[in-house]
Amino acid sequence: MATATHRKQLFDSTDDHSHLLLQQHLQSSSDNIKDLSIVCWNQSKLRKHEQIRDAIWLLIDRIQPLYQRNNWDWEEKKEELTANDMHFVILMQEDFVIGFAAFMLDEEDAQWVVYCYDLHVAECCQGKGYGRLLIQFLETISKAIDMNKIMLTCFKDNPAMNFYLKLGFKPAYHSPSMCGDDSTSYEILMKSTKLSHISL
Repeated sequence: MATATHRKQLFDSTDDHSHLLLQQHLQSSSDNIKDLSIVCWNQSKLRKHEQIRDAIWLLIDRIQPLYQRNNWDWEEKKEELTANDMHFVILMQEDFVIGFAAFMLDEEDAQWVVYCYDLHVAECCQGKGYGRLLIQFLETISKAIDMNKIMLTCFKDNPAMNFYLKLGFKPAYHSPSMCGDDSTSYEILMKSTKLSHISL
């Protein structure tokens, strides 16, 4: 599959679905929050919006202690998130960044997947369904371009682990625990986005 073709399909699909997803969320929300917007930007476009980029990095910096505690290279993580192929789904209320999901279109075992590299919701906005909305948006992208899965890596001591499990993620077949290795500090999680897909 041509990566360029997938990217074109990706950006063709996002604007078509963002308004519908937001309306569905607002209808089920008790907060009656207005003026929400959601965008899907590549790295190049994010670099042109310095205020939004800085707000995203403030959210990202919160997890640095988690990386240090698990002896993972924080500088490598930052390089990963600044890769040219990284995309960002950003949920905002006016100029305030409520949360975001950073993802790439990756190939895992000869299958294209939406790989979520990071997902954050501002502390003051947690517990209101915004994290779920961001995952739903990634699911919409995956389905729109005929991909099989969303995947991500999560530390075992990350409180977000329970959040992902509640949303239907489970350890992928090549996650360390599924290979008999319980000594690692992380799991590779996956969620099928195709009803006909049989998980390995």
